[in-house]
Amino acid sequence: MVWQIQEEFTGGIQLVAPHRIFVRQGELRVVGPSRDVTCRFFLFNDLLVCGSKNLAGYYRCKAMFPIDAAFQLEPLNVGFKV
Repeated sequence: MVWQIQEEFTGGIQLVAPHRIFVRQGELRVVGPSRDVTCRFFLFNDLLVCGSKNLAGYYRCKAMFPIDAAFQLEPLNVGFKV
């Protein structure tokens, strides 16, 4: 499954790793200073990847967040901060 998700991305990002397990994916609206963007998040056991779809139907990686001892979510009044 990780390999299939990696194939959906442009730019040659490396998602395949021996220990990596896909957990879940879903779309979220990211509120920006000039406009809002819908992004798809891919959650793995050790990584959270944010991507946006281009006109060709592939995802472009916007951010990768390693999940380790330093990873934390902080509750906000209106949602979560990563």
